[in-house]
Amino acid sequence: MYVADGEAEVGHIVMLAAMAAMVGAPDSDLHRWWGWLFGALSVFYATRLLVHVRGIAVGSDGARLQAGGAAYHLVASLAMLYAATFGDHSGDHHGAHGSSGGALLWLGRLVGALFVADGLFTAVVLVSGRVPGSNETPFPLRARVALLPHLVMDVAMVAML
Repeated sequence: MYVADGEAEVGHIVMLAAMAAMVGAPDSDLHRWWGWLFGALSVFYATRLLVHVRGIAVGSDGARLQAGGAAYHLVASLAMLYAATFGDHSGDHHGAHGSSGGALLWLGRLVGALFVADGLFTAVVLVSGRVPGSNETPFPLRARVALLPHLVMDVAMVAML
């Protein structure tokens, strides 16, 4: 399960801590730093994705699954970068996410839909212990608990976007 590996946990910890800080101190000047933080996280996951793609090319075990996880977390990092860069920080909620529409609004909605779908999928796996449609042995409880930060991140991402 890619959401429970070390690379994924780095992203969950950084993104959830940043989201908690954003909610806990919404009027602070910290929003100026979020772009740098999420840009660095995006570079980290882009690099990890390239490493895993190279692993796929040479036939490394698990590289395909790890590449999928890195790709997903790269999208999450870029979504956070998008929200930090183009989001409305004035408190009036009429910035890039307001009624003006345009490509950025639709991009945010598209990525938000991805996180809704992933959140629903993750919730099903968390509750059932199985990937839908799979006849595999259920995941152990510790692996299912490791899905919680991923699910919280999905919900928080939808709320931000």
